[in-house]
Amino acid sequence: MGYTFDTVVYLRLIRMLREKQVTLIDSVTAMQRLCERFGAPSTNWAGIGIFVYGAGEVYVYAKDEWQTTSLTRYHQKVAELLFGEEFQRLKERADALLVPNQFLDHVEINPSIKNGLPIILGTTVLTNTIHQFKQQRYEYSEIQAMYPFISEEAIVVAEEYELFLDKSSLN
Repeated sequence: MGYTFDTVVYLRLIRMLREKQVTLIDSVTAMQRLCERFGAPSTNWAGIGIFVYGAGEVYVYAKDEWQTTSLTRYHQKVAELLFGEEFQRLKERADALLVPNQFLDHVEINPSIKNGLPIILGTTVLTNTIHQFKQQRYEYSEIQAMYPFISEEAIVVAEEYELFLDKSSLN
């Protein structure tokens, strides 16, 4: 039928870890630890850091833990912070891990609106609707005339987001 918001966040994080060359097993283990220690995706995750130690072991720490934990031993780095900054964005938005930075000002994913499909921020208009209009050769100004409450900039970004998704699905 579909995925829950939490599941999509976990899948996104696993993909991000895989892109950092973390094995699938270690990525899944990290998600289990994250869920066990900090619960479901929420603003509580804002101070979390995900680290890789030595031979690929992945650890999840709260900010107060990883700031007091030595990441060096005998002046050699023993752990690499993989993610931390990404979680800071969760203070403002629950979908911050799902929507890339360049689209955050105009696109949102809210599980309580349109079944969690991407929409233009502050509306219920699906980004895919804009994309379909563009595929039918509508100009941005024509789409904006249909949705006068949405700026043309937001419409352009919605189309760019959809193109980004199309490109990402090919990889």
